[in-house]
Amino acid sequence: MKKKKPVITGPKQRAREANTTRIREGIYQKVDRRIRGKGEMAMPCAPSLIDHYMDGFKAIFTAFGKPFTEPELDHLRGLLREQLDEGFRASAIAELRVRWETQPPPKRGIQYHIRYVVPSLSEQYDLWVANKKPPLFGKHPDQKLLHVAAELGDPSEVPVLDIGAGTGRNSLPLARIGHPVDALEMTASFTDIIREAAEKDKLKVNIINADVHTADLSEKQNYYKVVVISEVLTHFRSVAQLRSLFERLGAAMAPGGCVVCNTFVSDEDYELEQIVREYSEAVWSSTFTRQDFAAAIRGLPFELVSDESVMEYEKKFVPAADWPPTGWYINWATGRDIMTMPDNADPPVELRWFVFRRTP
Repeated sequence: MKKKKPVITGPKQRAREANTTRIREGIYQKVDRRIRGKGEMAMPCAPSLIDHYMDGFKAIFTAFGKPFTEPELDHLRGLLREQLDEGFRASAIAELRVRWETQPPPKRGIQYHIRYVVPSLSEQYDLWVANKKPPLFGKHPDQKLLHVAAELGDPSEVPVLDIGAGTGRNSLPLARIGHPVDALEMTASFTDIIREAAEKDKLKVNIINADVHTADLSEKQNYYKVVVISEVLTHFRSVAQLRSLFERLGAAMAPGGCVVCNTFVSDEDYELEQIVREYSEAVWSSTFTRQDFAAAIRGLPFELVSDESVMEYEKKFVPAADWPPTGWYINWATGRDIMTMPDNADPPVELRWFVFRRTP
């Protein structure tokens, strides 16, 4: 077997290799000047995510051979911060839109335009009606609601206010068993569905087309025995909004009546971070702490009587053939729309049933 001759690298060989490297680097520099691109990005207006967004922009610009200098990055950060803050104040579902385009030779760099837009929540739901097959929210009413209502007596003597009634998933079944029902809903396409179903089945459902934050509940004093707020507080943004609603309910409800509501609540051993609060709002999963709710009802005629997992409770009573209620329900109710956890662990937030009793 012949031995391989050792490779001898002499000065000329090393010079040729070094020269080849310089030539390639020189070509790359020329090519980078001619790479062009443009695009538009949309992202939630969550100010706490600014560092993550900046990393993304730096990667894109560098990929196109247009890396920003530190002063340019500082300027971009300032513009992003301003629009993120303004957008977040304007709406939980505000989106930051960034259009960018590389400048052609002989210029170098990237031009960009930053602004936020606020889509209407009602318009978003109208798109659901237009593009998704019913039932949009499942075909069964909330089991927790039915059980609480049944404990309060004869249905004809237990008036119900369904806040954020949607397409009538709770209002219509309650009316069928004899409850007087007021259905409060701001989305016109949803109220049309409730009205059509109620007229078809000759059900007495009084429809109130209004926004929960501005609806006047003073017309009926000490009247409602049950108020259901299902999948609605998940759009609320602050303790102040929670308190405002409970203040109005305090006057509208009869003593002994119950508020049955659900929202995302953080685990007691987890300190809820601002980034989670902000992003949860963007994905219709607004998250609160138990201390937030304690502050919301402090000094008002309400007491907390139960605190349970929505997933565990509803799965127990909904027919197995109809579980889950929708294709998106499980990920949403377990907080996985907000975050992905390592090894598929449970997020430290989940959808919970709270029941508050109206005290004398």
